[in-house]
Amino acid sequence: MSTISTLTLVLTPTAHSQNIEVHGVQTITIDFHDMETVDEFYDPEEMDDITTFAWDKLDSLASLLPDLHQVVLGFLTQDSMSRFVDEIVDVDMKMENLRSAGKLKYAMWSGPKRWTWCRVSPDMKELEVTSFGKDDLWRVYE
Repeated sequence: MSTISTLTLVLTPTAHSQNIEVHGVQTITIDFHDMETVDEFYDPEEMDDITTFAWDKLDSLASLLPDLHQVVLGFLTQDSMSRFVDEIVDVDMKMENLRSAGKLKYAMWSGPKRWTWCRVSPDMKELEVTSFGKDDLWRVYE
């Protein structure tokens, strides 16, 4: 099985201690853009890996995090994002807590001149370009 995503947690350290203590998770990112080709998202085996993940459990656990601002999902294409939204978010409603709280966000790795993360949503016609590079998916909605 190939690696299909990168998970990042952004934590807030407290300023009141000599030791760095974690106060809470602010952002969770899951980066699907690093798949080798767009076709992998449509490969039934790869899609099974994605759809069989316990998205409902992630939704439930993430919804309990008091400091969580957002969960950002990064995609390579509009088609792959749409397929994820159609199969996981809309039909199975496996991320309903995050979506209804406005904490579920989407980004796409794109750029005709310079590759950057772009803000996007399932109903957006145009991408909102950011200046953030590959390792900065967590910053797209700051």
